[in-house]
Amino acid sequence: MLLTAGAQAPTDTAIRISADANAPGKPLVHFWSKVVGAGRANEGLRSTWQEELKTAAHYDGFQYVRFHGLFHDDMFVYREDEHGQPIYNFQYIDDLFDRMLELGVRPFVELSFSRARWPP
Repeated sequence: MLLTAGAQAPTDTAIRISADANAPGKPLVHFWSKVVGAGRANEGLRSTWQEELKTAAHYDGFQYVRFHGLFHDDMFVYREDEHGQPIYNFQYIDDLFDRMLELGVRPFVELSFSRARWPP
């Protein structure tokens, strides 16, 4: 670094990394390989999706599946009766989660914006 007359040297903000080649190693945990994305929740109700999940989980070793649209209209979680009173039905979500758990894969639940009318 070249300093001109009257200039101040910057404070030391360097990052120092050291390694001991003789120290015992630690395994590198690929945390990014534990979860995969799978599109919309409704797709998980299809038998072909479930068969593919079973195969992929067996050979790839991931533990979680993340998808979106859990409360989307195609999951039929919310509707109203003839008086406008809400009726909630979690049957499809229960079914999807149960099938995933039977395969040893856990849902990575995403609760986010959806085009579903939740609440109306």
